[in-house]
Amino acid sequence: MKRNMILTLAALLLAALNVAASTTPVLEVDLRGPTRPVHGSVVKAPGADGKTGPLADPLGVLRKPIPDKLVVLTFDDGCSTHATYVAPLLKSLGFNGSFYLCTFNSFTNKNWYMSWKQMKEMVKDGFEIGNHTRHHTAGAGIGPFLDMENEMIRNGLPKPTTQVWPSYVPNTKTFADLASNQYIFARGGHFRAYRPTVDNPFDIPSVNPKDMKTFIRDVKQAANGSVVVITYHGVPDYEHGFAGCDPKIFKEMMQYLKDNNYKVIGLRDLAEYIDPAKAAKLPPTR
Repeated sequence: MKRNMILTLAALLLAALNVAASTTPVLEVDLRGPTRPVHGSVVKAPGADGKTGPLADPLGVLRKPIPDKLVVLTFDDGCSTHATYVAPLLKSLGFNGSFYLCTFNSFTNKNWYMSWKQMKEMVKDGFEIGNHTRHHTAGAGIGPFLDMENEMIRNGLPKPTTQVWPSYVPNTKTFADLASNQYIFARGGHFRAYRPTVDNPFDIPSVNPKDMKTFIRDVKQAANGSVVVITYHGVPDYEHGFAGCDPKIFKEMMQYLKDNNYKVIGLRDLAEYIDPAKAAKLPPTR
């Protein structure tokens, strides 16, 4: 009799378990996307709603997804080789880039720096001429930027809308002034890839490779929503040789980008992917 009672209880318990299994959602893990239950509502993985996780975009910064292999080229100090060597090479490869103008107190040879005529020809070819302050002022307030901007406009160049911080020294107190004067992006240092939904657009991180091994390592960071912004100076740099890049190495770098199907743009072109006004609400870049 006891044996029959035990069998009856076991049967009832098994039936109850079967009922529970048929009504309780069973989670399936799909490595290609968010975790979802077979029954019931969707359980989103971190970041799937655009508001949580490492690729979150709660401010709606992105106008469209950032493609892999997106590289931005920036060139500082207005060196003459930007016009005589760099721009023709980029044009032949179908690349764009941004060239930043400043005036050094230490200018010793005007032939080492671009003329207004050369810069206007580069603008006609679709290149951006941007702002690097009067006198290469590190940590500048808005004044040195407006001084350089006014000089550019007086000499027939378009009003600049992007700038780069001299010596990679940003001034967070200047961010609002830049925005109110129609600037949309500013490049800094940090020596890593740019994360558009995390980093402030007025201190965009950049890298500064001088050899092919470092260059390849750096540009491979252009994936999973990150952009690689590269800083160059002269190619070569006649006055500040330590900052320049050897033309042969530079040509090899550019050919690597071409051969490996990178998209190469100027700094202002990031506006195709990023809403500058929304991005400006991000905290300062760390």
